[in-house]
Amino acid sequence: MLESLHQVTPDLIIISGDLTQRARASQFQKAERFLNRLPCPFLIVPGNHDLPLYNLFKRFHRPWENWTHFVTNDLAPVVHGDEFIVAGVNTARRWATLFDQTRGRISSSQTGGVINHLKAAPDTHLRMLVAHHPFWLPAEQMRRHLIGRQG
Repeated sequence: MLESLHQVTPDLIIISGDLTQRARASQFQKAERFLNRLPCPFLIVPGNHDLPLYNLFKRFHRPWENWTHFVTNDLAPVVHGDEFIVAGVNTARRWATLFDQTRGRISSSQTGGVINHLKAAPDTHLRMLVAHHPFWLPAEQMRRHLIGRQG
């Protein structure tokens, strides 16, 4: 993949989370080494596996400590290209109802921020939103309701 990316050199690489399996520092160190090898800019948002699962103190008090140390401090990245704008939103949550940590959520303030960024782009620009959790699913999967406030 890295070799192909060096040949193609895209304007932007989009990564939508789950860099790790259990959000351990050693896993983030490997992810950091990989990210440092990318040949062009990237926009990245975390996934639910990038939150500590078994270390409950860390999950609830310092959930993004490893992410911000090894990846980025920006949990809502925005990239403006010559012909596009990409807004990232963090849908992973430290707490989920029904104890289903695979479900995500977008808050009203996140929605407002994304809308403001996308509206500010010139009319000719392609507008993209990147999140780890899908906002819409095929009809047979809708029972999962993967992201709260997706409407």
